[in-house]
Amino acid sequence: VTSVFGMVVCSIMVSIFVSMSRISDPWVVRNQFLFRNTILLKCLLFFCGSSSLGMGVACLFDWGKARVVPSRVSMTEQFMEKDYFVVFVGGVIAGGGAAM
Repeated sequence: VTSVFGMVVCSIMVSIFVSMSRISDPWVVRNQFLFRNTILLKCLLFFCGSSSLGMGVACLFDWGKARVVPSRVSMTEQFMEKDYFVVFVGGVIAGGGAAM
């Protein structure tokens, strides 16, 4: 129950940040792909950095180690099972979407 509550709270916080920063506007996304405005990239890097910091702080406590470390190990194992062809196809799809 606590993990669902935490997930809901984090989702609400991210959606509030996205709506207040207006990074979902089409002109922001277009300008990001044209390298005119990098606010979208900065916000996404902020999301990655803050989640890494949050997991790092959670690992300092026993309750965090019990949840973060097993999920990180299982995610690493899933990444190691991937084939390079799947990675290539995913990159082609993402690059094609970015080019459109």
